[in-house]
Amino acid sequence: LAQDTARLSLCGQDHSATKRRERVDTPRGQRGILLSPPRTRQALRFCDPLDPQALLDSIRPTSNMRIIGVDPGLVTTGYGVIDVKGRSHVAIEGGFSRTKASDALEFRLKSIYRDMREVIEEHKPNVMAVEDLHVRYRNLKTAIIMGHARGVAVLAAGEAGIPVFHYEPTRAKNLVTGSGRADKEQVQRAVAMHLRLPGIDNEHVADAFSIAICHAMMSDSPVANAS
Repeated sequence: LAQDTARLSLCGQDHSATKRRERVDTPRGQRGILLSPPRTRQALRFCDPLDPQALLDSIRPTSNMRIIGVDPGLVTTGYGVIDVKGRSHVAIEGGFSRTKASDALEFRLKSIYRDMREVIEEHKPNVMAVEDLHVRYRNLKTAIIMGHARGVAVLAAGEAGIPVFHYEPTRAKNLVTGSGRADKEQVQRAVAMHLRLPGIDNEHVADAFSIAICHAMMSDSPVANAS
């Protein structure tokens, strides 16, 4: 399996690199050699490179709750990590995992799973919020494909022992934009405003952040707390 995509990690500066993970922990706690392809994950980290505390906070949760939102897809799976500090939502990292249509299904799912596991290991979220399956897919095959990608993302969360919450896209849009019928551009603008960012260009990252924000808002609601 040959992947040409690279991880883009930004922390005030532009750093582009292709990396190979050579050593990994096996499920039984032993260390082994893994000759893996270049990373399929691209990420944007939101922190001040000159502020040591900000760098520590981006790695170690210091908030009321750290949430990873996931917008699953076989081609592109977006994710967004936020900290909830009172009623404020702070973006930690957003990015996506992209696979090639020419690769076999099992290898594409492995790439998504590996990238989601890596994000969880790095940022140690308390919960995962993921886009739920809905009935408005154009055909059954699309729903099945979506279910595959969603399943490996949820598996990564289960392996890490963190709970998963599921939200319909219309609910997230309604909470974040005020309309369940908001288009992609409206979601991107609304998410950027919520997180006090200049903008979010990638629609999958914006959707993932919107799911994370949705969970934060639902967790803070009187109805959710009463239940």
